[in-house]
Amino acid sequence: MASGANPLLESMAAAERLGGYFAMPMRQPGEDGWTDAADLFLGYARRLEGLVTAYGERAWASSNRHVVNSAFLVAYLSRVVFPAVGQYVLYRRAPDISLPNLAFHWNRGGIDATGLDTPAFAALPDDPAAGHPDALVVADEAALYAQLKRWLFEETWTSWLHPYAGRPGPAGGFRKTPWPPLFRKSLIGCTQRRTTRRR
Repeated sequence: MASGANPLLESMAAAERLGGYFAMPMRQPGEDGWTDAADLFLGYARRLEGLVTAYGERAWASSNRHVVNSAFLVAYLSRVVFPAVGQYVLYRRAPDISLPNLAFHWNRGGIDATGLDTPAFAALPDDPAAGHPDALVVADEAALYAQLKRWLFEETWTSWLHPYAGRPGPAGGFRKTPWPPLFRKSLIGCTQRRTTRRR
C-alpha cells in the first residue's frame, strides 16, 4: 500500500516492516469487498453470528459458543490493538480506531483484513506531523494515552464488544470479563518498556 503524504500511513508502513501484526491497511474509495464495522456489528446481527461461528469452526474446530466468541475476540482485537499500540509506542501517535472509522475486508465469506476509512490520528505538539490536516493535536503524553483509550475502549468497546466478552457463569449465564483493564495494563507495560529504551 502506498503511503502517500499522510504521516500515519508512513509510520504504519514503517511499523509493518517490524512485523505483519502492526499492519492496518486503508480502505480506498470505491474499493470492493469492504464492510463498515459499524454496519456489521450494529446492524447485521445474523451475519455477524454466522461469521463468528464460521471462524470458530475453521480456526478452532469448535462450535461451542464460548470458544468461538473468545476466538473471534482474540482475532479481532489483535488486528486493531497491535497496530494501534505499535503506533503509540513507536511513534507517539494514536490512530483513530473508533468503530465508525473501521472497515472489514471480506474474502470467501470471512474477514481477511481490518482497515481504516480515514488516516486520522492523535499526535503531540512536538510531532513533526502535528500540523497535518488529519492530525488531532493533544496537550501531552497523558492526553495522547487518554485519546487512544477513548477510541479503543469507549468508542469501540462499549458499542458492541461487551456482549461477546462474557465467560461461562452460574446456570449457563455470563460473567463479564474485564478486558479493558487487561489491555490498559498491556499499554502501560509497553510505555514503560519504551521509556526504558529511550534512557
